[in-house]
Amino acid sequence: MLVLVATRKTNGALPDDFDHCVEGELVTIDEPCDDDLRDPDGGGCGCGRSFSGLHSHRATTTAAVVERDLSEADVREAIRSSLVDGGWIYPDRTTRELAEELVESAWVRVHAVTEHFPAGTVVGRRLERIFPRLGGPAG
Repeated sequence: MLVLVATRKTNGALPDDFDHCVEGELVTIDEPCDDDLRDPDGGGCGCGRSFSGLHSHRATTTAAVVERDLSEADVREAIRSSLVDGGWIYPDRTTRELAEELVESAWVRVHAVTEHFPAGTVVGRRLERIFPRLGGPAG
């Protein structure tokens, strides 16, 4: 299935690029903080223009659409595990419904990108807009 992974390809081409993820790790698209919503071009922490690594819990401004031998259930479980590890889901306090809502929300954002861009495309982000970066097959 198509998934989003952290990549260094084209990272550094823009002056505000950063890459703190592990190359090739699965990434998601988090909701931007209030500061980034007010000023997505540098006023906040950068979450509105980055992707979040499921393993490293770090961020990068470039991600790639790639084919991986994973099922939807595998990706959802990776998201769930990352949310638990990151302290967003507390197994003993978070309701099952809320946990599922958080996983579903993250899955839907990733899946929307992988449905829109072909494998090999390197993408960037500005709030809710995902765009192909120059140098990728679609860019």
